[in-house]
Amino acid sequence: MEKPQPKQLNDNDKQILCNCFDEFIREEYIPSGKYIFYDILNNGNYINLSSKEKKDYYEKARTILTAEQMNKPQKQRKLYLLSGKRSLSIIFKANVLILEDYFAKIDADGKHLKDILI
Repeated sequence: MEKPQPKQLNDNDKQILCNCFDEFIREEYIPSGKYIFYDILNNGNYINLSSKEKKDYYEKARTILTAEQMNKPQKQRKLYLLSGKRSLSIIFKANVLILEDYFAKIDADGKHLKDILI
Protein backbone atom coordinates (compact mmCIF):
# COMPACT_ATOMS: atom_id res chain seq x y z
CA MET A 1 0.00 0.00 0.00
CA GLU A 2 1.34 3.39 -1.01
CA LYS A 3 1.89 6.00 1.72
CA PRO A 4 -0.28 9.09 1.33
CA GLN A 5 1.49 12.29 0.34
CA PRO A 6 2.04 14.83 3.12
CA LYS A 7 -0.32 17.77 3.13
CA GLN A 8 0.73 21.38 3.23
CA LEU A 9 0.48 22.89 6.70
CA ASN A 10 -0.20 26.52 7.50
CA ASP A 11 2.72 28.67 8.64
CA ASN A 12 1.46 28.85 12.23
CA ASP A 13 1.31 25.05 12.57
CA LYS A 14 4.77 24.74 11.01
CA GLN A 15 6.23 27.23 13.47
CA ILE A 16 4.61 25.57 16.48
CA LEU A 17 5.78 22.13 15.35
CA CYS A 18 9.32 23.35 14.70
CA ASN A 19 9.41 24.95 18.17
CA CYS A 20 8.28 21.64 19.66
CA PHE A 21 10.98 19.82 17.68
CA ASP A 22 13.64 22.26 18.92
CA GLU A 23 12.44 21.75 22.49
CA PHE A 24 12.63 17.98 22.02
CA ILE A 25 16.23 18.24 20.77
CA ARG A 26 17.17 20.40 23.79
CA GLU A 27 15.28 18.49 26.47
CA GLU A 28 15.22 14.97 24.90
CA TYR A 29 11.54 14.50 25.70
CA ILE A 30 8.17 15.95 24.78
CA PRO A 31 6.04 17.30 27.63
CA SER A 32 2.78 15.37 27.87
CA GLY A 33 0.68 18.47 27.16
CA LYS A 34 2.04 18.60 23.62
CA TYR A 35 0.42 15.33 22.52
CA ILE A 36 -1.85 17.38 20.22
CA PHE A 37 1.04 17.87 17.81
CA TYR A 38 0.76 14.20 16.95
CA ASP A 39 -2.71 14.93 15.52
CA ILE A 40 -1.39 17.72 13.30
CA LEU A 41 1.38 15.52 11.88
CA ASN A 42 -0.82 12.43 11.61
CA ASN A 43 -3.69 14.29 9.91
CA GLY A 44 -1.14 15.89 7.58
CA ASN A 45 0.13 12.42 6.55
CA TYR A 46 3.60 12.98 8.02
CA ILE A 47 3.25 10.09 10.45
CA ASN A 48 2.07 6.88 8.82
CA LEU A 49 1.87 3.94 11.19
CA SER A 50 0.28 0.58 10.62
CA SER A 51 -2.44 -0.65 12.96
CA LYS A 52 0.07 -3.01 14.56
CA GLU A 53 2.58 -0.21 15.13
CA LYS A 54 -0.12 1.93 16.77
CA LYS A 55 -1.20 -0.99 18.93
CA ASP A 56 2.42 -1.51 20.02
CA TYR A 57 2.68 2.14 21.07
CA TYR A 58 -0.60 1.89 23.01
CA GLU A 59 0.67 -1.21 24.82
CA LYS A 60 3.95 0.54 25.65
CA ALA A 61 2.01 3.58 26.93
CA ARG A 62 -0.23 1.34 29.03
CA THR A 63 2.82 -0.34 30.58
CA ILE A 64 4.48 2.99 31.39
CA LEU A 65 1.32 4.48 32.91
CA THR A 66 0.62 1.34 34.94
CA ALA A 67 4.16 1.47 36.35
CA GLU A 68 3.70 5.15 37.22
CA GLN A 69 0.44 4.38 39.01
CA MET A 70 2.09 1.65 41.08
CA ASN A 71 4.24 4.33 42.72
CA LYS A 72 1.14 6.16 43.95
CA PRO A 73 -0.88 5.40 47.08
CA GLN A 74 -3.59 2.79 46.58
CA LYS A 75 -6.41 5.31 47.04
CA GLN A 76 -5.06 7.47 44.20
CA ARG A 77 -4.62 4.41 41.95
CA LYS A 78 -8.21 3.34 42.58
CA LEU A 79 -9.55 6.83 41.84
CA TYR A 80 -7.53 6.93 38.61
CA LEU A 81 -8.86 3.57 37.44
CA LEU A 82 -12.44 4.50 38.27
CA SER A 83 -12.26 8.00 36.78
CA GLY A 84 -12.37 6.92 33.16
CA LYS A 85 -9.27 8.99 32.44
CA ARG A 86 -7.17 5.87 31.99
CA SER A 87 -8.07 5.34 28.31
CA LEU A 88 -7.43 8.97 27.42
CA SER A 89 -4.16 8.93 29.35
CA ILE A 90 -3.01 5.91 27.35
CA ILE A 91 -3.87 7.59 24.04
CA PHE A 92 -2.12 10.83 25.02
CA LYS A 93 0.97 8.96 26.27
CA ALA A 94 1.09 6.86 23.08
CA ASN A 95 0.90 10.04 20.98
CA VAL A 96 3.84 11.50 22.91
CA LEU A 97 5.86 8.29 22.44
CA ILE A 98 5.14 8.34 18.70
CA LEU A 99 6.21 11.99 18.46
CA GLU A 100 9.41 11.31 20.38
CA ASP A 101 10.35 8.45 18.06
CA TYR A 102 9.40 10.48 14.97
CA PHE A 103 11.47 13.47 16.09
CA ALA A 104 14.40 11.26 17.15
CA LYS A 105 14.47 9.63 13.69
CA ILE A 106 14.49 13.02 11.96
CA ASP A 107 17.35 14.15 14.20
CA ALA A 108 19.26 10.89 13.67
CA ASP A 109 18.97 11.44 9.92
CA GLY A 110 20.71 14.81 10.41
CA LYS A 111 17.60 16.78 9.49
CA HIS A 112 15.29 19.29 11.11
CA LEU A 113 11.52 19.10 11.06
CA LYS A 114 11.41 22.27 8.94
CA ASP A 115 13.19 20.28 6.18
CA ILE A 116 10.27 17.85 6.03
CA LEU A 117 7.18 20.02 6.45
CA ILE A 118 5.59 21.45 3.33
